[in-house]
Formats: sequence, structure tokens, C-alpha cells
Amino acid sequence: MNYGRLLKYELKKVLAQKAYWLALIVMIVMLIANETIPIYTGNYETKMSRMKAMSGTVIDDEIIDTIREVDDPHEYDPIYEFLKFATGSTDLTGVTAESLYKTRDLVNVALMEEDGATAEEVKYWQELDKSNVVPFTYTYDGFYEAFFDAVYFMNFMVLILCGIGLSGLFADEKGRGTDQIIFGTRNGRKKLFYVKLTVGVIVGAFSSLVLIAEEIIACAVLYGTEGADTMIQLHIPQCMMNITMGQAVHYMCLLELAVGIFLGLVAMFLSQLTMNHAASMASMIFLLFASMINIPGGLRIIKLLSNLMPGAFVGSWLFYNYITVDLFGIRLNIMQYAPMAWLLIGIVLMAIAFRSYARYEVKAR
Repeated sequence: MNYGRLLKYELKKVLAQKAYWLALIVMIVMLIANETIPIYTGNYETKMSRMKAMSGTVIDDEIIDTIREVDDPHEYDPIYEFLKFATGSTDLTGVTAESLYKTRDLVNVALMEEDGATAEEVKYWQELDKSNVVPFTYTYDGFYEAFFDAVYFMNFMVLILCGIGLSGLFADEKGRGTDQIIFGTRNGRKKLFYVKLTVGVIVGAFSSLVLIAEEIIACAVLYGTEGADTMIQLHIPQCMMNITMGQAVHYMCLLELAVGIFLGLVAMFLSQLTMNHAASMASMIFLLFASMINIPGGLRIIKLLSNLMPGAFVGSWLFYNYITVDLFGIRLNIMQYAPMAWLLIGIVLMAIAFRSYARYEVKAR
């Protein structure tokens, strides 16, 4: 039996699970509902018209004075939201364009110190921020803003899909006793393990790609695709990177794909380690909740490690996570060092799983 036939057989076993497809359909419906419900419950057309009318507005003294004088400043969202987060206050009294950008700098430094950033890291981020030319200009970017709001949920969804689809990859064979037959064949050793490894990667990547594709299509249909060149600072004033909303969405899509692959490997590892479908799934759910724990900035090493947790990794917070890693003189931010760390961790987990798999095979004979 060649590798391709084994791969087709193992992949079919996973994708034949009705629970996986039902969960995937539910996830897709939830994402669609998240985008479409506000259309029927809110003033969708009015909001779109207002935001598009403000497109091209320079955030200077004129717009600040206008927002300060109106009865409801939220009529100027998301510009008003930028002013609030940039200054750290809802009171715009005395705020000028000059003081606005200076206050943003001070607020960001305070956030960096709170996050446990070192003096070198503060200097690193401030140097990057110098390339963000002020005053900022708002341009309509409904597609990218909506994607930012939804990507957080995809973390949970991909984790659950990997748990449902892959928790039984090794465990179910033990529970059904079919492993005894498999271990008695010439393909029961390395080849089959590598096939299962490939299946885990495929299912993890597929789960991520389907959700990403659905969200991109939904956002494009509802909001259009204009605004890719909008500065990310208009939505995340704490961000000091020189990137646009379009670039940020590309980064998040790639990271979501990496998360899916890594979670596929984690699910396989837990399936082999526990040899119990329910225990493996429960461990994945525990990983989800553990990923949501926010570690204080003072515990730098623990915080850095917790930042790697994949269950709630992709989100707007990536763009104002100030902890970096110095690798041979090159400073890496979390979006750069996390995939590298996952690769190393994945290799270690698979080595442990293979060792466990080989030992169990010998005992099963």
C-alpha cells in the first residue's frame, strides 16, 4: 500500500465524521449571522453612507472642533473612537491636533511600560512609529474593520473543529481494537504515522481556510473592498507599526492558517498521548480557556510564553503587543516569532507522539 492510498484512506476516515461537518456548518452560519444581523437590526445604509461621506477626512483641528461641538459625537465614528483611544479619554476639551498626537505618544509609552516592555523595546517601537506621518487621514474601510471584529471568533472555531475532527485520529483505533490489526501490517509503523501527521496538517489548514474564505466573501459582499490603504492606527491607535488595514488582514489570514496547522498537530499529539477521544477533546477545550488568560506584564517570560497560546491568538491585540524577541541581533515581534516557536513546538510534540506510538505498537503485539 503506497503513501497516497494510505493518505486517502486516513483522510476519508476523518472527513467522514458527520460531527465535523455539522460543526463546520454551524461555524459558517455563526460567522454569516455575525455580519448580516446588524444589517437588519441597525441603520446599515445610514451608517455606510455616513462613513463613506467622511472618507478622506484629515484628523486635524477642524474635525476635532466639529466633533467636540455636536450633541452625539458617535455620529463621527470611527474618527471619534480614534480620538477617545488616542487620548485615553472621552473628554475632548482643550484637545488640539498637536496635543492629540503628542498624547497618543504618551499613552502608547505608558501602555508599553504596563506591558513590561524594556527600554530597548520602547525605543524600537518609537522608531517604527516615526514613519507614521501625522496628521492621520480617515478613509472608509468597512471590509477590513469588519474582518478585524470577526477574526477573534475564528480562533475558537478552528480549535473546536480540530478537536472534533482529529481527537480520535489515534484514540479511536485503540478504543475499537483496530490498532491491533494495523500494528500487524508492514505499514503500521513509520509510514502510517507520517500519513496521520499529514492528515492532521491538512484538516487544520482546511478548517482555517474555509472560515477565512467565508468571512472574506461575506465582508466583501456587504462592505466592498475599498480602504486597503487605510492606516491601521485609525482603528488601533496603540499600534506603532507602519502597516495598512489591508496588510494587517493579510497577516491575520496567514496567522490563522498557521494556527490551524499547529492546532491540528496539537490535537493529534493529545489523541496519541491520552489514547482517549473524550480526554483529548477535553484537553483541547482546556487549551482554549488557558489561551484567554491575560498574564501581567511584570511576569515577562511567563507572559511571552502565554502569548504563544493558539486558542485565542489572532486578533487586534497582535498589533499592540510590545514584547519582542531578540534573535541574533534581529528584533522579532509576536507575529514573527510565534510561527517559528509553533514550528519548533510542533516538531517536539510529534517526536514525543511518535515515540509513544512506536512503544505502544510493540506492546500491542
